[in-house]
Amino acid sequence: MKRNRVLAILSLAILIPGSIVAQADLNFSFAPSDFWAAEFQLGLSGLDVLPGLDSMVFVGGEVAYNGIPYYRRADGSYYLPQDGDFSEDAVSVTRFRGNWNAGFQQGILPPGREERDMLRASLFYEGYYFTATGDISGSYLDAAGLPEGSGFVNHALIARLSFDDAAFDSHYVASGLDARIELEYAPAGINSYSDYFHASFWVRSYLPIFDQTPDEPKNRLSLYLANFAGVRYLDGSAIPVEESYSNGLVFRGIETQRFATSLLASVSTELRLGLPAIILPQIVPGVLLFTDAGYYFDNADYQGFLLSHGAAVYLNILGYVQIGGRISVLSSGQKMDGAVLTPIELMVFYQF
Repeated sequence: MKRNRVLAILSLAILIPGSIVAQADLNFSFAPSDFWAAEFQLGLSGLDVLPGLDSMVFVGGEVAYNGIPYYRRADGSYYLPQDGDFSEDAVSVTRFRGNWNAGFQQGILPPGREERDMLRASLFYEGYYFTATGDISGSYLDAAGLPEGSGFVNHALIARLSFDDAAFDSHYVASGLDARIELEYAPAGINSYSDYFHASFWVRSYLPIFDQTPDEPKNRLSLYLANFAGVRYLDGSAIPVEESYSNGLVFRGIETQRFATSLLASVSTELRLGLPAIILPQIVPGVLLFTDAGYYFDNADYQGFLLSHGAAVYLNILGYVQIGGRISVLSSGQKMDGAVLTPIELMVFYQF
């Protein structure tokens, strides 16, 4: 199930003689004041390497700008809530990142609930340029003398296996399951700095419980269960900070950037209640309850379990983005200020 963090999408399909189709996608993402991104993807499909299954050659790129805090000192040790020497201003850095990629994707199983093949394998190259922007004095990047402070280029080879048999109906009630396994290798031989291996796995499942008016265009009252589980392992002799912070896992109620560790796992469950649509069928308010559990490990001195619970009220717009407020409380772990409660946050957020 494709769920992009997008507020605008432009797609163009071009027919080429011989049943080959060129598909271009342009995605824009942003959040107020501190995040924006634009992504472009061009694919040539219909190559018929395997009969009845889609084969595609693709190229793409992305640019992004956002602020991120690095919760480490110059010696690599992590700031802890009880230390009392943490300063948000000292660790926050704005960064620019530009990505580019090229590769091949092959369908293995025919389409299920979605139009694209249900099981797909991909092999591709991805590079990115990363640099901190603005004043980085006193930050981890500056104090540790890392190349990210002045800018560097990373090259990696990635193998991915994707299963996609989940879909949203017209009431934004999800059903089915999707999953992904990814292996990434950035060897020293093609990099001036990086040398690491990255493996990750996640699975999402959705179980419809109730829909009061399934045959009507507008949602009246609906309920479904959403679950997520994921794990990420990272190892190597030279791991870019950017790679450590790109974990893609789900945990709320705490500063997730603190856990840029070698091993990270999370499990989440949400009960999502859809309320009557407002004016248009594509604008659906909702309420959700969630529980997140997590585990992190970097070394014997920095490891532990996390557990949080919370609720949110939101407005689901076009199925792509939710605007609303969220409250959460930690029953295991604490924020950098020592608190376990996160009062109501007004935000733009995205459901898994």
